[in-house]
Amino acid sequence: MQAAHLVARFESGKTCDQIAPRVKAIPFVTRIDSLAGEIDLLVSVDADSIDSVEDVRRQVASVPGIATVTTALVLRRHL
Repeated sequence: MQAAHLVARFESGKTCDQIAPRVKAIPFVTRIDSLAGEIDLLVSVDADSIDSVEDVRRQVASVPGIATVTTALVLRRHL
């Protein structure tokens, strides 16, 4: 199992209500949080491999209205 968090920023004028339903439909996405500040969306991923995480990242990045996606791989869970 490989866990990751994807940090997404939107194009100007886009909202979480517009984007979250499309992200929710992507396999291996386990949680979506709307955030205040510079980051618009935090997407949690629990995939079966690094390749699957990369595939999820590509799918999230291709959602219309998403400007950038940054990936943080989870090294270890403490809780």
